Amino acid sequence: MDQARERIKSCISALPPLKSVKVYAEIKEEVVEEPTKPKERCFSLSVVELSWNETTSSSSESEEDDVFENSKGDTLDNSHSVSGTIVNLTEDTITGPENQETISTSSDLSISYECLDNEWDLLEAEKEALWVLHKRIKKQKTNVVKSRSAFESKIVEICQLQAELKGRIKERVEMKLKIKTCKEAIEKLKSDKQEAKRITENLHQTKEKAETELVEAQAKYDLLRVDEDKYSDRFEHYGKKVKASVEERTTLYRNIDSLNMQLVDLEVADDETGIKHLDASDPLQRIESEYAFYPNVDNCTPENIGNAENPKKCVEAMENFTMIIRANIHRFKHLPMGPLFKCLKIQRKRFSHLIEHVLRPYLFTFLVDNIVDGLVMEELIAKHFEGTGNGGSVDSHGVVRPKYFVYDFNTQYQIGSRISLAMELDLENLFDAVHFDDVVWGMFLSQKIQIEKIIFMENESLGFMLMSNLKRNPEECNLVYTLDGFTIDPFPCFRTKRIQLYPYTVYLECFPDPKIEQVRTKIKQEQIKIGNLDAEIYIHRQIQMEVAEELDKIRSEMSKLHVEATKYHKEKKDAEAQLKKGISAANEQKVLKLLRTSLEQIKEGIMLSKLMKNFRSWK
Repeated sequence: MDQARERIKSCISALPPLKSVKVYAEIKEEVVEEPTKPKERCFSLSVVELSWNETTSSSSESEEDDVFENSKGDTLDNSHSVSGTIVNLTEDTITGPENQETISTSSDLSISYECLDNEWDLLEAEKEALWVLHKRIKKQKTNVVKSRSAFESKIVEICQLQAELKGRIKERVEMKLKIKTCKEAIEKLKSDKQEAKRITENLHQTKEKAETELVEAQAKYDLLRVDEDKYSDRFEHYGKKVKASVEERTTLYRNIDSLNMQLVDLEVADDETGIKHLDASDPLQRIESEYAFYPNVDNCTPENIGNAENPKKCVEAMENFTMIIRANIHRFKHLPMGPLFKCLKIQRKRFSHLIEHVLRPYLFTFLVDNIVDGLVMEELIAKHFEGTGNGGSVDSHGVVRPKYFVYDFNTQYQIGSRISLAMELDLENLFDAVHFDDVVWGMFLSQKIQIEKIIFMENESLGFMLMSNLKRNPEECNLVYTLDGFTIDPFPCFRTKRIQLYPYTVYLECFPDPKIEQVRTKIKQEQIKIGNLDAEIYIHRQIQMEVAEELDKIRSEMSKLHVEATKYHKEKKDAEAQLKKGISAANEQKVLKLLRTSLEQIKEGIMLSKLMKNFRSWK
């Protein structure tokens, strides 16, 4: 029975047609994020409609009333639930599969019937309560229908507000973007203002720095200008010195040219033979010149004029032999003298080839003081030279074999025993024409060939006139040599003979003419002066180049300073112009406009926030 009662109660609890009524509206706030925009808040209104589980038709209401009316006098078997629900529930309760075993038992039917009577009474009481509840529910249903119509109108208003709210939200989003733009502009303006302030400070610093640098550059420029003037004066000074030295050098070169012309004239006058002096070391030139100089001599041919003797080798051989003698000086009592061509010099070049012709047999002669020294000399000559005998022969190499003579080095020469022909007849003999290193050579040659009596004359005609006349013939003259190649014997053996002469000296050296020496000395002095002037010009030009380099450096520095000063002056002017200009009026108007726009947008934002607050309070 308890189970049946519980089932009936559960059925009765399921009878009310109105199961649930829910009306609600809520505003959800969503956050919309975009990658390039800041977070924005949007509001949306969600309205959930009502839901009913009720029968709305009039037939269902009448059926419910009939159920409650008919159920008063009917039995349990003929009873029907409202819209068949109660009857079905009762039948299900009694005949349900869960209670079949309990009811089917016959022994329990009597007990169940009595219990059912009691239950019936209870059900009748509950039925009355259900009727009252039904009337109440019907009244509430009517109220709900009225509320629903009113609520639907409110929903329409809410939808309109929702649309308006969405528009406002969109406007607010746009307003926020504008505010953001305005804030960015204001921040940029602030930063620009700070930047302008910083730039102004920098401009002041730049101006001060430019003024300082300009003053320093001007001071440096003035100093460099002074240095430039100083170096320019030095450059001009040394330039004048170089110019004067060059002019003086040119004058000296002219003097040297004039002196060279004088020297040529003097040399031509000194060498009246007019024969060109050739290189004695070249046999071919020597032979050709000799052959050309004596075209009428029968025995003068290229084959027999000095073709066997080599002067260069002879001179070298004599020098080497002199060194050998000095190396063996311990074997001699007195140092030998010689060779002759190294021990004399010709006074005048005019008769040099005649003197060498006369002295040719003795040019390679050595003098020794005694016989013992002569033996040592003979031994050395035999050891180092080819041939036999006491010299004069020429070996296969073109070297003349030297010879030696024993002559007492202590022999005294009486100067008063000879009268100079130069003082008597204005003639020149061989003894006066040469200068010996030692008087022993003069005494030796006087004894051998009587050099005091050998006279030199200009030509054959003058010699013939002198030697053919007994009254004019000097006693001291034994032989005359002429420059044109003749020998003349004096009266009474008066005769002339053509001789073979070399056109120049090969072994003997000549003293230069004093006038020639003076001219040469002057030329050397002039050349020394020119050398000094060249050195002076070189030094002055070096100094001038150094001064020019310094001038170039100074001028380059001056140009750099000028450029820097121009730059600093321009920077100063630009800084002053920018400081005077400041912030333009257009920028100020722009700032004011941005501020006003931002204020209006802020006001709109405040109004929108108030509207949202009122909407939430109304809800």
